Amino acid sequence: MMGLNLRKILSLLLVIPLTLLTFVPSSYALGNPNIVEYVDGIPNYWPPGVAVDDILETKGNINELIVAFWTESVPIGGSAAEWIRGENGAFGNTEVAVQRFHDAGITVLIGAGGANEAPVTDNPEDGRRYGEAVGQFALDYNFDGVDFDIENFAVGRPDTTSEWLAEATRAVKAVYPGAIVTHAPQAPYFQKTENPNASYGYLELNEKAGDLIDSYNIQFYNQGNTAYDTYEQLFLNSGLDAPETSVKQIHENGVPLEKIIIGKPISEDDVFNTGYIPPETIAEFISQGISDGLEPGGVMGWQWKSDYDMQQQGEEAWSEVVSSPWGLNSLAAKSVSIPKGYDKYIVKPAETVICPRNKRATWDLTGGAGTKGGFDLSLDHGAHLKATVVDSTSLPDFVFEGDWEHYLEFTNTGNTDWDLDCLSAS
Repeated sequence: MMGLNLRKILSLLLVIPLTLLTFVPSSYALGNPNIVEYVDGIPNYWPPGVAVDDILETKGNINELIVAFWTESVPIGGSAAEWIRGENGAFGNTEVAVQRFHDAGITVLIGAGGANEAPVTDNPEDGRRYGEAVGQFALDYNFDGVDFDIENFAVGRPDTTSEWLAEATRAVKAVYPGAIVTHAPQAPYFQKTENPNASYGYLELNEKAGDLIDSYNIQFYNQGNTAYDTYEQLFLNSGLDAPETSVKQIHENGVPLEKIIIGKPISEDDVFNTGYIPPETIAEFISQGISDGLEPGGVMGWQWKSDYDMQQQGEEAWSEVVSSPWGLNSLAAKSVSIPKGYDKYIVKPAETVICPRNKRATWDLTGGAGTKGGFDLSLDHGAHLKATVVDSTSLPDFVFEGDWEHYLEFTNTGNTDWDLDCLSAS
């Protein structure tokens, strides 16, 4: 028999009105969160590639890594210094390293700035040059994009600060159009008051260049009296010391919820003063936020080495605990072989593959001659997007993203196999 093998990249974003989600079980209505960890310190430096091995062995549910830090005014330090050593460094050949991370469903960004640098000036051209430099660095060293962790700038100058940051953001996209661009502001950088001397400029940045920014890895820690260690302060009302900087308030001031990534220290040793809460508590707060209609875009942890160290002591991966409200499943490929005679197979949620944001899910349907197949994405038991394939006809494109119930319908003359996997969007 002549076999049929159809592989189509599912690429048309499926937009579902919010009202349609009313009847969907909550576990199906959730988004695909960013689970981010910064890599600053590493436990082992030899042989080359060992850092990649260590990260992959302890990755948990991480789908984004940020290598810290590229700097312009001081020597590059942290794991970034090891990254640029290439084949002689702990990450080994960077092209190979990135491919290994991609195969595990992880994107890799270079973090720019950090606590040891103060690059912001009154001149937006300086921001442009800074962005061009780090964008080119990201290209040269095979990163998927840039995370701006810009600190040490003055309060009370929101216009000049936001313009510098906007120019840096635009410059990265000009040099590296396909780059993921994120920012990692301290939470008070979003504060909103009637006193312009108390503003830092991130709300203004969001207005100027928010369309170019994929997400904000917000540092809800090291903020003194505003510890963001209760559900009220983290999600609902931050209080008077850092006004309007809870998840809800930042969102109400113009930042989409899906771009708000809750940043917390992974261990008590990763915080200078306040803001640490156990991962189980983070998960509880996120679950409550989801129930209250305040689902964030994900969670960020500083830093991965602490996660590694805790796992060496037998503890569960930090990323798995904090991501538990989303019910994440493995990113590994799923395959099912269905015997002749079935006319519908409902894919169980446990068999669902969740792909990171720079990936697209692909179906691979294989059957005997005369196979007819259709893919039906069930969203609310009433609103379906359906595509069919008969013999060698190509499937129309559509996106499969998130933990939705979906089903594959087919009739065939022999056995039918399907496989769902995460592949590069390119």
